[in-house]
Amino acid sequence: MDLLIYALLAGSIIILLLAYEISRWPARGRFLTRRQKFARVASGIIALAILSLMVLGGQASETGNSLLALMYWMACLGLAFGLVALALLDLRDVSIGFGEQRKRILHDLTAGTEESSDDEETKNE
Repeated sequence: MDLLIYALLAGSIIILLLAYEISRWPARGRFLTRRQKFARVASGIIALAILSLMVLGGQASETGNSLLALMYWMACLGLAFGLVALALLDLRDVSIGFGEQRKRILHDLTAGTEESSDDEETKNE
């Protein structure tokens, strides 16, 4: 029974974090790609699925059916690997977006210094 309470608490926290993330999308809309949004929502759903498997895990292993227990652990392992893959996909997209923003900022900074140096040269002549 204690595991059920902890799983419900963790599930509630995951749902709240997911709702908070989705509510902030309009403010960060231009920085998030569709793939990032998909990865974040899918990560929350997979985390909830893993939590539900935690609750059902005791029942799957108590039946004495080794095939059912093997399928249960394979599902847990597959979901965990899927969660890691989605996190890496999101990390890749974030680093690509960061690189693009850095290039844009550097370009804006260098464009501003070139214009100011051109203005100084015309004033000196």
